[in-house]
Amino acid sequence: MLVATDLNGTLDAAPGQLGPLLRALRAAGHSVVVLSGVGHDTPDDPKEAFDVKVQQMIGLDVSDCWDSMVVFSIKDGPDLAAAKATTAKTLGVALFIDNNADNAKAAVAIGIPMALVPQETRVKN
Repeated sequence: MLVATDLNGTLDAAPGQLGPLLRALRAAGHSVVVLSGVGHDTPDDPKEAFDVKVQQMIGLDVSDCWDSMVVFSIKDGPDLAAAKATTAKTLGVALFIDNNADNAKAAVAIGIPMALVPQETRVKN
């Protein structure tokens, strides 16, 4: 099974809970892809943004919780929701984790079987 997780507002908001969950999934043979947009504090250059996000995950002690990462050069909004959903569908994601309810709705609408929206950091648009 391929699991997709968001970083900002999701994995970074609960690394002590999501980190062990993602590690357990990987230990059981599943794969994890991080799908993340650029933020106001992230460089617009995709390579630089990727490097910043890797460093962020190292700082959160979750650098061993993922197999691959896609950084979209799009800030929050309908374009990011569509990009995340389309990419998740193309990759064959079975479980989509994101704190943005619109991103989760877009993933389910395009055919992702399950989306989880952590309640504590949920962004409801």
